[in-house]
Order: sequence, then C-alpha cells, then structure tokens
Amino acid sequence: MQKTYRDTWAEVDLGAIAHNVEAVRQRIGTKVKLMAVVKANAYGHGAIPVATTALASGANALAVATLDEALALRQADIQAPILVFGYVNPEYLAVAAENRIILTVISVDHARALAAQDGQLQASTAYQVHLKLDTGMSRIGVQSVTELEQAVAALAGTRGRIVGAYTHLARADELDKTSARQQLALARVWFQRLREIVPNPAQLTLHAANSAAVLDLADSYFSMVRLGISLYGVYPSAQVDRSAVYLRQALRLYTRVVHLKQVPPGTPVSYGGTFVTAQTTRLATLPIGYADGLMLKLSNRGFVTLANRRCPIVGRICMDQTLVDVTALPGVQVGDRVTLYDSDSLNELAELAETIPYVLLCAISERVPRVYTGGLSR
Repeated sequence: MQKTYRDTWAEVDLGAIAHNVEAVRQRIGTKVKLMAVVKANAYGHGAIPVATTALASGANALAVATLDEALALRQADIQAPILVFGYVNPEYLAVAAENRIILTVISVDHARALAAQDGQLQASTAYQVHLKLDTGMSRIGVQSVTELEQAVAALAGTRGRIVGAYTHLARADELDKTSARQQLALARVWFQRLREIVPNPAQLTLHAANSAAVLDLADSYFSMVRLGISLYGVYPSAQVDRSAVYLRQALRLYTRVVHLKQVPPGTPVSYGGTFVTAQTTRLATLPIGYADGLMLKLSNRGFVTLANRRCPIVGRICMDQTLVDVTALPGVQVGDRVTLYDSDSLNELAELAETIPYVLLCAISERVPRVYTGGLSR
C-alpha cells in the first residue's frame, strides 16, 4: 500500500466486511445469491479491497453505479459478475461487452438503443442485461407489463441476453411495510411474465431485496439479495429489525490534534465568527475539513471523541481544518488521536447533520487515506 503523510485517516476493518457477508449468508441460506454493492468507492470504504473481501467471504456478484466503476474492478483483475445499476449510454456497449459487464436496461427506448448498437460488436461478442422494473421508486425502469414485453421484444434476435430483472424497494427501511409489500406484489407479477416470454426462464436472476429487506422481508429474496449499506455494518434505519443479523461497522474515521491554544472569553472562532467563547477556552485544531468529507452542517453542532469524552465542534468547519473545544480535557496533547466516526457516533452525527449515515460515509474524500486491517487489502 502506498505510504501516506496525513494525520487524518479512515480505518477499514475488512474482517467486519467478511463477517457481514457471512452473517447475511447465514440468514438467506445457500440457495439465494448475494450481490455486494460496491458503488461510490464501496460507500467510501475502498471498492477493490471491499469487493475482494466480499467475494472471498461468499458474495456471488458485485454491483456498481457506473461503467467506469465496473471497469476499475476489472482492471484490478476481479472476474466476478458485475452489474451496473445506472444508465449506460448505448455508445459504450462494446466496451461493456468486451469486459463482461452486465448492463441495466432502464426503459423501452434504452433497450431499442442498445439493440441498434448490435452491429458495432464483434461477431463473437454477446452481452448480458438485467431489466429494471419501476414498481414504485419512480427513478428508472419499465413501468408496466406492456413496457416489459416491448423491452424484451427490442432485444430479441440481438446479441443481448436478458439474464435477470430487478426492482428497488423505496420504503423497506420503514416500520410500516405496506409500500414495500405492494412493490413486491407487483414485482412478482412482472417477474412471472418475464419468465413466460424469455427463452431461458430458469436462468434468470431475479432480485428485489436491499439491506432493509434482507433484515425484514424474507419473502423478497427471490434469486438474489443486494447487500448495500449493511455490507459495511450499518443498519439502514432505526426501524429495521437489528436482531435479525448482527452487523459489525467496518469504518472508523480518525484524526489527530495538531495545535492547542487557550483563548479568552469573547473570542470569535473560525470563519464568520459563528461561535464566540463565553469563557476562557482551550481549542484544539484538527487537520480535517469539508474537503475531506466532514459535513459543514456539523459546524457548532457536531462532536468528536477524545480520551473517551465528547468534545464539541466550535465555529464553522473549514475546508481543511476543524476546531473543537477541549477545555474539559486539560490533559490533551498535540498528537492525541481523535475519533470522528465509529459505531457509537456515526448515526448520531448523521442526524445532527440532517442526513443519513450513507452520506457521511460516501462523502469521505479520496485524499483521506484508507488503512486496512483484518484481511485482504489489495
């Protein structure tokens, strides 16, 4: 691993990734495939180490959001099936086909556009697709059985092979599963119709379950489940059944104290003077800021943990630095390790930032070194 020179880093426990895959495998059984979702640099954890670990621990396939993300995995010599969730321009079909990347067909027009590119492929080249079914998310996907039939017809006789179909549950992480069950009921009807009109129905991989559904909706498993946020040891919400699977959070974000100073009452702190000290205050400067992914929204409301004690973030978070009040910890010294995200703080900080843990993790920028423990670190 390349040596880095920062006092801010994210520690990723690949042993936790392995544990989470194995724990979910135990829940879903051996007949259901498991797809590890490693888009957005594996939710900030590092796509290649996470993908390698997940596959070694029992995952059958990988999912990403873009063709570039898929190609990066292939360039790392990862040979497992890779599905691109998002739209891929048909102009890039040859690249996807040559690298055995499975594409998502997002609409009838998309299917027709892919079919129109058939002549650009080498004679021996075929490609695989999954049909996306919009059963209630309203983002992408065919919107009816009729559109499903039209998409299948558009690809008939081409080098495109429909090897799967899927939908995405918009509200599976809520206590009330009414919406999720309505989507699943619709998906079952559409899946059945797909089986009736494709030449290889027994080979179709059908999937609907995201992390929340893995925990709460066993009847959503179909052929495969998709493990996203829970691959990383984070529960999708506070409303899912956390007793269903014990998860281990994989990432911790750390920094160090690089400067200490004492300031008198009435001292404005950071840009805009949004915090003014009410008493003599000891401030610690941390070498992390919003360019590293620390949410600006945590200014004057977030906290860090130092010597097992929470210290408030004071003043506006800067691009590269953050100030915290360590007055209550007279023993703090330059060089002391500071915890920003761990299993005790991530969800609470997400609430304080008025967002979700996914956002905090995905926001950790490339300039924050990842340090891998507990397993493979390719």
